[in-house]
Amino acid sequence: MPLCPHREESEGIFAQVVYAWPDFRRSSKPPFRVAFALQDIVTSAAKQLSGRHATKERPESSACACPRSLRSHHSFCTASAVQEDKMQRGSLIRKNRKQGPDVWQFRWSERGPEGRRVYRKRVIGTVEQYPSEDAARRAVVGLVSEINSSDRRIRSNAMTVAQLCDHFEQRELTRDNTWRSYATKRSYHAYLKRWIVPHWGEHELFQIRTVEVESWLHRLPLAKSSCAKIRNLMSVLFNHACRYELFDRNPIHLVRQSAKRKTAPTLLTPVEIRTLLEGLGLRERTLVLLAASTGLRQSELFGLKWGDIDFAGGFMNVTRSVVYGVVGLCKTESSQKPVPLHPLLAETLAQWRERSANRKSEDWVFPSLTFRVNCSKRLVCILPLPADS
Repeated sequence: MPLCPHREESEGIFAQVVYAWPDFRRSSKPPFRVAFALQDIVTSAAKQLSGRHATKERPESSACACPRSLRSHHSFCTASAVQEDKMQRGSLIRKNRKQGPDVWQFRWSERGPEGRRVYRKRVIGTVEQYPSEDAARRAVVGLVSEINSSDRRIRSNAMTVAQLCDHFEQRELTRDNTWRSYATKRSYHAYLKRWIVPHWGEHELFQIRTVEVESWLHRLPLAKSSCAKIRNLMSVLFNHACRYELFDRNPIHLVRQSAKRKTAPTLLTPVEIRTLLEGLGLRERTLVLLAASTGLRQSELFGLKWGDIDFAGGFMNVTRSVVYGVVGLCKTESSQKPVPLHPLLAETLAQWRERSANRKSEDWVFPSLTFRVNCSKRLVCILPLPADS
């Protein structure tokens, strides 16, 4: 076996680490900071030693005999250490939580404005979402590509659609992100998990073709409106990739997909509505009459409180909505305008308030009969948000 051409450099770097190790053992720094400090020593020494041999010509046959495992990560090989300075992979650890399952935490470092190293960390997801370290490592490929933003060619060719979806969820679909409503985030999660990732997840970004996506959408056993939503979500994904400089184009831009209904919706006539109301109880009759006479959305009906209704003025204010048990804003700004009340509707609402056990201004007009808060007597229609991934 030929001698390793980097053996001399490796021994020099190893000696520096051995001399520095006692100081690190007595240090009170966290383990990951010690690891980054050791990495700095290796990288700095490797640069000095590699510059010393930069002008020397090496024969092509003198292949490096270092083990592959040492060359792939933080090895003492000069070439590998210099490459590590250009392309860092970060560290991935499993962290315990007081409540809920363990989570995978990704840590990395970057240079700050003054040239000092700044340490970052981010929770990637739970062990239920990513059972193994390999699965969690695949989920941070997009984040690693963003950190190492100096090499666009590597990012563009190596990322798959599944990895882009993970990056999109970590950036855009978290609970603290307010760009999208809870209902939109929930539907995005469903479309990604059910349709996009199973079919396109293994494809790399440059392999996605406009005509292939268009043909796939036409074969889906879904309504045209659902296919249009999937098409729009895929376009959002590639726009996200372009925004973070993970890719340089959007192949979904020219995908054609109609959202036209196959059949016209069924509309009830006044006579049919009257017949329907006659067969309902007071609560259900109030709800149907309110929906038919005002045109409020289902989420806006569930978000009404008694304090929103002005019986004396003959109008009500729509200020919130409830979707999947989560309270949020109305879908549009025009939905928040005052809605006039017909005298018959106001009378029916007053009758329901007298019969209801929840009559205070802060109580819901149509509370849930299932969910309660802290086992109190007041019924509500609010569910907590799920834990962050």
